[in-house]
Amino acid sequence: MNIYFEKSLKSDFMKAQGLVSDSDGYVVDTTTKKRIRDNSGKIIKVKSFGGVRKGSRIFLTENVQTVVEEARLNQAQ
Repeated sequence: MNIYFEKSLKSDFMKAQGLVSDSDGYVVDTTTKKRIRDNSGKIIKVKSFGGVRKGSRIFLTENVQTVVEEARLNQAQ
């Protein structure tokens, strides 16, 4: 399973979260000016940005491992 954003929706969603793309294609927080990392510590590129965990500032990539982990966390709640 993959999470896909239409290109314009991804940009709008990122802006709403206070995120932008830097010149190298990485997701950057507009407040701290730092590149965003996923929950494993890897810097996230815009092309693989999958969203933000509900009610948090934990950023997700669009891959199977992230989807499975999120499903487990949601089920545990």
